[in-house]
Amino acid sequence: MGNIIEYNGYQASIEYSSEDCILFGRVLHINSLITFEASDASAIEAAFRSAIDEYLEYCKRANVEPNKAYSGTLNVRIGSERHRNIAFSASKEGCSVNETICKAIDLFFENRSKSTIQNGSFLTGNQWEKVPQDDWKWSLAMQSDDDGGNNERRH
Repeated sequence: MGNIIEYNGYQASIEYSSEDCILFGRVLHINSLITFEASDASAIEAAFRSAIDEYLEYCKRANVEPNKAYSGTLNVRIGSERHRNIAFSASKEGCSVNETICKAIDLFFENRSKSTIQNGSFLTGNQWEKVPQDDWKWSLAMQSDDDGGNNERRH
């Protein structure tokens, strides 16, 4: 999305109001409502930075913790079979379920940065493939020292 800007660990969306002839923005992913506006594109980023700086200064003066965009905790419904597979894999590797999930996510983003889009399919080498009836099958080859990299997961 081209209308997202970032500053100091915060993101904001930018929109245009044809009724008011202004650009306006809202900080995303936090509980506090922080908005800003500007009359032109060259001023909107400065307005965003100023809004964040003012918010952080207010929090400091009021002795309150500023909202963080992400706490680092995520609750995901993955189904019992995936949960079982992750737990078994974690036990086999001698690490926690949390660490196994973090490794899989890191691998996903590492591969995503190397990916290409071809014929409507998201590809990283031959790891992603489109199957008949527009049904998608994702297979992620998880490399492991003890099994020669043949430990394959399907989601």
